[in-house]
Amino acid sequence: MRLAQFGLLSEMNAPADLLDGRSFTVGSVYVVDEKKLTALSDCAVRTLFRAGELHLVSMHLVSLSSMQALMERIAARTAAMQPAPLPPPA
Repeated sequence: MRLAQFGLLSEMNAPADLLDGRSFTVGSVYVVDEKKLTALSDCAVRTLFRAGELHLVSMHLVSLSSMQALMERIAARTAAMQPAPLPPPA
């Protein structure tokens, strides 16, 4: 994969602080490092562009801004799947 060849991928942990006060982390997420991307040579950028991968990198970077909203949706779905608490004994 060209992104790895160009050293653009970085492993990160994605923490999520939920509105209900809970928090969790999604580990081992690989993301494009924007600083490394902007430091690429013109030749490397042209290679990514001609391979049709540069627009995918752009979409990936935009999608990272939606990570918190995604974590909220996952948490809401998980909470909805939890069984209802049992009523107290009479």
